[in-house]
Amino acid sequence: MFAIIYTLVLLNTIIGNFNVYGSFITKLPANANTTSAIYLCGGYDGSVYQTGCYKYDTRSGDWPPMQPMDTSRAYFGFVAANKKLYAINGWNGKEIVNTVESYNTQTNQWKLVASLKNSRDKFDAAVINNTIYVCGGENEDTCEYYLDKNLWEFSTPMGEKREGLALVSNGAYLYAIGGYDGYNYLSSMERYDPTSRQWVPMKSMHSTRAFFGAASFKDKIFVCGGHGTGTAICESYDPKLNQWTPIASIKDKRFDFKLIAFEDELYAFGGYSDYEISDTVEVYNYLADKWAKSKPLPHKLMDYGVAVL
Repeated sequence: MFAIIYTLVLLNTIIGNFNVYGSFITKLPANANTTSAIYLCGGYDGSVYQTGCYKYDTRSGDWPPMQPMDTSRAYFGFVAANKKLYAINGWNGKEIVNTVESYNTQTNQWKLVASLKNSRDKFDAAVINNTIYVCGGENEDTCEYYLDKNLWEFSTPMGEKREGLALVSNGAYLYAIGGYDGYNYLSSMERYDPTSRQWVPMKSMHSTRAFFGAASFKDKIFVCGGHGTGTAICESYDPKLNQWTPIASIKDKRFDFKLIAFEDELYAFGGYSDYEISDTVEVYNYLADKWAKSKPLPHKLMDYGVAVL
C-alpha cells in the first residue's frame, strides 16, 4: 500500500494534475517565473468583429477579460515586444483597419502608435531582437519593420506573395511559411537574416497550407492545420537539419486559428472547424507526441490574435 501511495505522489509531482478534458495541468516549481501569460485579442465570432481581450489561465483554463482594444479587428498582426502588446492593422468587417495600437500592462491602457506604410490584412507579424516585422497579406510580398522611434520602414520583400502565411521567429531568423499566392496554396518556406537583410528559400513543408497555426517551440518550428492539404496534419521543422517531420495530427481539423507555445506545451485555440466557428482548445504534449482537449474558449472565435507577454 505504501508503494502505491508513493508512486501516485511521485507521478503527481512529475506530471501535475490531469484535468477533466484529458490534458495535463503542469505544476511549476515554487520559484518558477509565472509572470508571463497568454493574451488573446480580437477576432470574429460569426456575427461581430471583436475588440475584447483575455488573459489565459493555463491552470484553470479560465479566460478572465482585460482591457479591450480601441478598435475591432480580425486577420491582424498581434505580437509582444518591449514589454507591450501590439495589435497591427486587420479587418473590421467593412474595411482594412490602418491603425496600430499598443497595450501597456502597467497602465492597463491601449494607445495608438505609428501606422504601417502599406494598408494590409491577412498578413502575419513576428519579433526578432525586439524589432517587429510584418510580412505578406493579400497580393503582398512586402515586409516592414517597426523602430523604437515610432516609425515603420520597408524591409527586403519576400521571394513570393503570401496571404495567410505564418511568420515565425526563432530568435536568430524569421521564417515565412506557406500561405496563398493568389492562385495556389503554398508549401514553400523562406528564411530572413536580419543582418544581411536577405531571404533564402528553405525546405518546403510536406503539406500546402494557409491561415494555419505555427509556433517556435523546443528549438523547432511547429505547424498545424490550415487551408490546403494540411487541415489536420501537423509537422515540425528542424532548422539545424533543414528538415520537416510529421507529428501527431490535431484532433479537430481547423483553419483561421493560431498556435502558441507556453510553459512546455503548444496550444491551439478556436478557428474554423467542421463548417462552423469553434471554441475548442487543444494542448500538445511534446514528450508524448499527443494532442488533448482542454477547457474551451469563452465563446466561438476565429482570426484572433494571440501572444505571450
